[in-house]
Amino acid sequence: MTPADLGFGRLFATIRDAVIVTDVVSGRIVLSNPAASTMLGYSADELAGQSVAAILPNYGRIIDDSEPIELVAVRKDGVEISVDATLSALDHPAHEGSYTMAVLHDLSARRAAEDAERGRSDQELLRREEQRELGQLRQIVDTLPIPVLLTDAQGQLIVRNKAAEHLRYAGPTRSAREAAGAGAICHIDGTPYEVEERPLIRALHRGEVVVGEQVLIPAGPSSMIPVLVNAAPVRGPDGHILGVVASFENITAIKELERQKADFLAAAAHDLRTPVTSVKGLVQLLQRRLHRRKSLDQPVLETLQKIGWATDRITRVIDQVLDVARMEMGEPAALHLAQTDLVALLSGLVAEAGILYPDHEVALETNLAELPATVDGPRIERVISNLLVNAAKFSPDGGPIRLTLRQEADSAVISVEDRGIGIPPDELATIFERFQRASNVRDKKISGTGIGLTYAQEMVKLHGGTISVESREGQGSTFTVRLPLKAVC
Repeated sequence: MTPADLGFGRLFATIRDAVIVTDVVSGRIVLSNPAASTMLGYSADELAGQSVAAILPNYGRIIDDSEPIELVAVRKDGVEISVDATLSALDHPAHEGSYTMAVLHDLSARRAAEDAERGRSDQELLRREEQRELGQLRQIVDTLPIPVLLTDAQGQLIVRNKAAEHLRYAGPTRSAREAAGAGAICHIDGTPYEVEERPLIRALHRGEVVVGEQVLIPAGPSSMIPVLVNAAPVRGPDGHILGVVASFENITAIKELERQKADFLAAAAHDLRTPVTSVKGLVQLLQRRLHRRKSLDQPVLETLQKIGWATDRITRVIDQVLDVARMEMGEPAALHLAQTDLVALLSGLVAEAGILYPDHEVALETNLAELPATVDGPRIERVISNLLVNAAKFSPDGGPIRLTLRQEADSAVISVEDRGIGIPPDELATIFERFQRASNVRDKKISGTGIGLTYAQEMVKLHGGTISVESREGQGSTFTVRLPLKAVC
């Protein structure tokens, strides 16, 4: 069948919308225009004879001479497209009532435009929402009393709050001159940071979360202030680091309080030293007089010996407090190195501990007759005394305390082992921190200052050595000190 057969003129081929003519009885397409082939992907010959229901599954919903109705048309490749469909009966004398003509208008372009408009609207809404949230975040951050800043992935400053406006942020420099020169941040003891060790650089390059690190930052051309730095990487959905957020808390007031506390401790220690020295002197005087008179009253001599050891113990505590006070004020402890026999030093401590802690069996185990080492004898004595005191204190039910000494190459290895309450496994990593005390110690209300192990670690480090601990809660602890026989300091 041709268009002319149905009375269509030449305009049939030029209609932009798809036109298909269907035999009402058979429901098959008998004629289509070129636009129908373009829309549906069939040639005119392929469309001829096709069931209209295969092309328009909901063809029956079209009402004759009705307003256009939106339907789904199925292309040859199976892709479904939205169309507006209008149905008309053909009014031709020879074919009246035998055929219908459906005009299909492709809605794809309109749908794409609508989708694009919705996308633009959604993007605009999203942009406005982001701006609103960013504005709220800025308001919140600006109200914070501490400086906060945000950098990008290159370490360049993006945002800072009002409290951070005075900070001199120089960015992630690689300049050795800047790292060591004016404007460089420093450790709390005043030594400049290596560039890669700066808190923000560690967060940016290593993904490290820095919490509560004390640093000195420039406050002027020639002044520095102590601050507490927190820095963390900001990551995207894929895990990549997009930047760093950091906060800086001025701890000048806290450091001043620490300095005052250290001054107080130093003054108190000095005041205590005088009477203790007097007691020690009187004990020694009484001991000499008893020996000269050959009045060897053993109970009296033992009592005087105990008093002497007790004053030695108090003196060591006072000296330790003075050292801690100096460390609090940032003053490095000066070691007084001398040749010291570690066997003799430890033997004296064991003899003293045996008198002071009668409920414990304190013993020294070594196969060495002597072991000379170049150390600060009094300070190493205080370190080992701390460990022995802890071993006795944290073994409230008594039991053996084993002190061992051996030589490994150019080092002396000293261990103090007890069978006391031990240390919870999750607290071993922090046991050497200042004022840190294990939770099971607090539960048992065992007294202590929490500075003995910190002091021990600092003194051993000054000698170029190490101190470590192995412990099982409820079974005891072993502290091991390794000292070079010739101190490296």
